[in-house]
Amino acid sequence: MEAAVSGGSASAVGPKDRSSQASNAAGLRMPACTLSASPQLPTAKTESSHLTNRQVCEIMVLICLILLIPLSHAYLIMVAIPEQITLSHLEQTVYFAALRAGIGVLDITRLSALVTITRPYAAKLLASMAHKGVLHRVGRGRYVVIPSDVLYGRRSFVADPFQVIDELMVATGRIDYYVAYQSAAFLYGAADQLPQTLMVAVPRQQRPIDLGQVEILPIQVRSDRFFGIEAFRYHDAVFKIANRERTILDCLDRFDLCGGIDEVARTIARLLPEVDQARLLDYVPRMGNHALTQRLGLLLDRLSASQTVTTSLLDGLAQQVSPNLYLLDPHGASEGPVHPRWHVRENIPLFEDM
Repeated sequence: MEAAVSGGSASAVGPKDRSSQASNAAGLRMPACTLSASPQLPTAKTESSHLTNRQVCEIMVLICLILLIPLSHAYLIMVAIPEQITLSHLEQTVYFAALRAGIGVLDITRLSALVTITRPYAAKLLASMAHKGVLHRVGRGRYVVIPSDVLYGRRSFVADPFQVIDELMVATGRIDYYVAYQSAAFLYGAADQLPQTLMVAVPRQQRPIDLGQVEILPIQVRSDRFFGIEAFRYHDAVFKIANRERTILDCLDRFDLCGGIDEVARTIARLLPEVDQARLLDYVPRMGNHALTQRLGLLLDRLSASQTVTTSLLDGLAQQVSPNLYLLDPHGASEGPVHPRWHVRENIPLFEDM
C-alpha cells in the first residue's frame, strides 16, 4: 500500500505412421526430406513420372503456405532459418500433423497425441526439430511451431506471441491468468506504442518466458483481484484479457509498468469512450487502494471537460476519498496545487499534448 503524503507537503497412429513402422520392421529406411529455400517442382522434362520424396514434401509445404492465415506483425519473434532443412519421415509426420491440427506450441504430451513414441524419444525428437529450424524453444520442453511459409522465402521467423499466449500459459500450468496492463491497452487501441514485454497477470510468482526479442512477463496479482476478465479473440486465437474497465484500474495501480502516470492518463483518455462507467465505479472499491481512487477521480474530473463522464461516477468516487493527501506522480516533487475534492497534489501537468 502506498504511503500518503502529509497534509503539509488424441493419441492415434495414422496410415503413414503404420506404413513407416512396417517399412522399418522389414529393414527398409524411409528417405529424409530436404526443404530448401527455392523449391523445384517437377516439369515436363522430368525423367521419371513419379514425384521424388523431396518434391512431394515441397508441394505439401507450399499448400500449407497458401492456406495459412497471414501473421500479425504486432510483436516479433526473430529466429534465423537455415538455408536447408532435412527432416526424417517421423519429423515430417509430426510437423505437418501439428500444422493440420492448428497446434502452435508443442511439448512431449502434445507430440505424444500426434504419434505413438516414448516420452524420452519425444523429448529428443523435439530437440532435433528445434536444432533443424522447424521449432523454436520457448522454455523447458516447450517449442513454438514455425509456420511453413517461413521455411521458404524468408530468413527469419516472424511470429506473434498473442497467437500462442494461451497455449504457453496452459502448457506451463498457468490456467489462471489474463493479459494485462499496457499489453491489454495495446489490444484495445489505447496504447501509444507497442511494449516489447507482453504482461500477464498471474496469482503466483512465475519466471518470465523468453520469446526471442519479446518477453512474456508474469505479474503477480492477488487472487481476490482476479475479476473483470473476459475472453478475447485475436485472429484464430482466444485468450483471457482484462476488460477495458479493469485495464484502467490495473494501469493506475501499476503505472510503473505502463510508462508513468502521464502515459497512463493518455491511455485512460483513449479507453474512456468505450468504458461502462457504472461497472468501473463498481470495480474501484474491490481494488482496495485509496491512492488509485483519488488519482482516478482527478483524471476523470479533468477529462470531463472534453469527454462524457457521468456525475454518478464522479460522485461515487468522491464518496470513497480518504483524508490522506497523495502526489499525482509519487516519483515527482512534492509541489503544485492540491485538488480540494480529490486530495491529490498535481505535481505534473496533465493532458498538455492531447
